[in-house]
Amino acid sequence: MIAVEFNSIKKKYRNNEVLRDITFKINQNEFTILFGEPGCGKSVILRLLTGIEKPDSGYIKIRGENISNKPVSEINIGYIPQSFALYPHYSVYDNIAYPLKLVKASKEEIDKSLSKIAKMLRIDHLLNKKPDQLSGGEKQRVAIARGLVKKTDIFVFDDPLAGLDFKLREQLIDDLREMQRLISSTFIYATSDPLETLMLAQNVLVIHEGRIVDQGPLEEVYKNANHIKSFEILDFPRSNIINGRLEKLNDRVYCTTEIFKIPVDIFNIEDINESNEVFIGIRPGDISPAEKEEGNMVSFSAKVILSEDLGAELLLHLESNGIKLMSILRHEDENLIKSNIQNFVIKNDEIKIYSRQFGMLIGQGGI
Repeated sequence: MIAVEFNSIKKKYRNNEVLRDITFKINQNEFTILFGEPGCGKSVILRLLTGIEKPDSGYIKIRGENISNKPVSEINIGYIPQSFALYPHYSVYDNIAYPLKLVKASKEEIDKSLSKIAKMLRIDHLLNKKPDQLSGGEKQRVAIARGLVKKTDIFVFDDPLAGLDFKLREQLIDDLREMQRLISSTFIYATSDPLETLMLAQNVLVIHEGRIVDQGPLEEVYKNANHIKSFEILDFPRSNIINGRLEKLNDRVYCTTEIFKIPVDIFNIEDINESNEVFIGIRPGDISPAEKEEGNMVSFSAKVILSEDLGAELLLHLESNGIKLMSILRHEDENLIKSNIQNFVIKNDEIKIYSRQFGMLIGQGGI
């Protein structure tokens, strides 16, 4: 069953078009991430979904019912904002219970719902405290609990972990995954963080400049990003994007960059007639120090400018012929770095080719 449907939604603020023909469907009990850079339109989508704002055109359905012009009070969705927004004079108990008191739920019903959510988020020992007695992570858990205590099967999260340190974020990510499984509800979560997206999402909508440029199961979007922006930002660190040029030689198509030349497979050969200029996408994890060069690999020489220790991995900052690249290297392979300047390799079929004109995927490295 479809939980949420947006159809041809447009939204303008003055002369600024912030959403451009947004269309998507989210199935019941799925964890869907709205992912994109700050200012791309994620929060606007959530405000439209909760009824805080209305679309200029198109329609929005929740559980099959058109809610485009319904007041907020008639839209049954749990909302967890980015800010804690806790009432400082209320106890933790009263902060969490506030949405239930608004709908005149009984004391017994409030206690039962609140106890379940508080235990799930491990804040049941904090119920008598005031917000100023809590840490940042505890405040965020209280804010999440207040949103989840509402009796509904759809919850939206507006970048709720922004501003928390990595350890707290990592723990809350685990909590959110487990909660979504336990309460069997639809979670719609907006974030600009690729790690949160990669760790949480079943499905992802990638939004760029008010448009959906990619959508589908996370693994599929990650492996075969249809748009250059999806490929670039849905990774940590960001994927490498360099310029290239296509040319036909002896019935084959080749791509030439400042650092290498490879044969490529173009899905539709007519794509190279529009413009030979293309973007080349290479994930940091696909660049490795050369041990031996095989037939399906391209080799290039690069200088190691900087090495950053990420714990289990090393992040290498490289420069080759004026082009800056990043590579992820496992610690057990760091002995392969023999000097500041050396050869690196990339598997041809891991290199993606995108139209420079439209940003769409048109091919990949060939053999």
